[in-house]
Amino acid sequence: MAAAQPHSTSAAPASTAVNVNGDACRDSIEFNGVSLLGPTSAQELDADLMSDQGGYLVEQLMELAGLSCSQALATVFPLATYRSVLVVAGPGNNGGDGLVCARHLRHLGYVPGPVS
Repeated sequence: MAAAQPHSTSAAPASTAVNVNGDACRDSIEFNGVSLLGPTSAQELDADLMSDQGGYLVEQLMELAGLSCSQALATVFPLATYRSVLVVAGPGNNGGDGLVCARHLRHLGYVPGPVS
């Protein structure tokens, strides 16, 4: 696997989402200081990250996405108040992200599954 090379963000302002080449993402928006990617930019970012230059595998990205989601959910919905959680995961990579999220939530002490 090729090591990821540092890239310059000089082509876009610091608050703008950029791809691995430092180019501004076309359909991103800023919301409360966070860059939100539209579908085209998200697909381009995935392709960049899984390229030879990016060096990531789809499984690594899925693991990071699921972990990030579980951490965000644990922050917003504390375990002391919200023990049970329902994760709805469809087919494809987003479904895989959901299953990884459910696994991480279980490790954090949540009970993923049907709510009784």
